Amino acid sequence: MDQKDLKQIAKLIRTEFEIHDEKWEGKILEWKSEIVDSVDQMAKEIRDEREFREIASSQITGNTRRIEKLETKVFGVVPSGI
Repeated sequence: MDQKDLKQIAKLIRTEFEIHDEKWEGKILEWKSEIVDSVDQMAKEIRDEREFREIASSQITGNTRRIEKLETKVFGVVPSGI
């Protein structure tokens, strides 16, 4: 083999590596995108759950106060502090 053949082989090898590198890069970007989408979805679910707990807690507190007022007025019961 002469120098010209070696250069052509080296060029072909570089080209093949570049092709495979681009394919892997594309797959990695797809994988990262899937991870980011999954994390976004989980973060939204966590946020929604926190908002639900805050609303439910507020409603429970309000209902407890209303029940205590009713018990005091109707039955003359002193609130238990629960």
